[in-house]
Amino acid sequence: MEGYRYSELREDDESNPLPSSIGKYHLYWFKAEQLEKAYKGNPSLIEYFLEYLAQTVNKDSHMLQVNLGGLIESVMNNQAVMFLFSDKFTDKKDKKEGLSIENLKLGGFARLFPWQKEQEDRDKVIAWEIGTVFVTPELRGNHLAECMIEALINHMMNQIGMTRRKPIFFAVVTEDNEASKKLFSRLVKNGEWREEIPTEEQTQGFTVYLVGEEGNYVNVFEGWGIPSRLYFYNR
Repeated sequence: MEGYRYSELREDDESNPLPSSIGKYHLYWFKAEQLEKAYKGNPSLIEYFLEYLAQTVNKDSHMLQVNLGGLIESVMNNQAVMFLFSDKFTDKKDKKEGLSIENLKLGGFARLFPWQKEQEDRDKVIAWEIGTVFVTPELRGNHLAECMIEALINHMMNQIGMTRRKPIFFAVVTEDNEASKKLFSRLVKNGEWREEIPTEEQTQGFTVYLVGEEGNYVNVFEGWGIPSRLYFYNR
């Protein structure tokens, strides 16, 4: 990967990541459309960070295991957001030449999973699950996960438009995942989400939980079997 630079991601405005900063760190945000365009323009560079994400997530017993192919699919389907960060750009020369890949790190990532009865038909998606929410330890405590979740929901709401029924957004959090429970508890407290804590008896051992409306449901606990709670976005 030597030789790639942040400036290579800035070939056009549509794929230009949005800069911001937290303390000494410079952040570079990719909304869903920008991330897709950046991947098409420089797939090996984006895959570099997705590979790191997969390796990191798969070491965390509290997170659902992922693979590179699935992450790329989410990116290409406009169902993921990501940001990079660095503590560089210390002088004018650095700003002019851009950041090298050695100085850019993955700061955060989140994506949506479609739940549907028929594959590859967005019109028939019954619900969208928030998943693979990751923020690097250096940047935790700055509400960046909430920013990514909000960006994903706003993006999908705009994609779907107001002519069809409003989508269902939800997240499944295992009972031993304290970090994610704290995250969504903050969203519940803000009134943006509501919490459901089903029992083992109600869910047949956490294998049945129907999500949907108007007789059109999917079982989001199918094959699950892990004590978990759910969070639903308040439309």
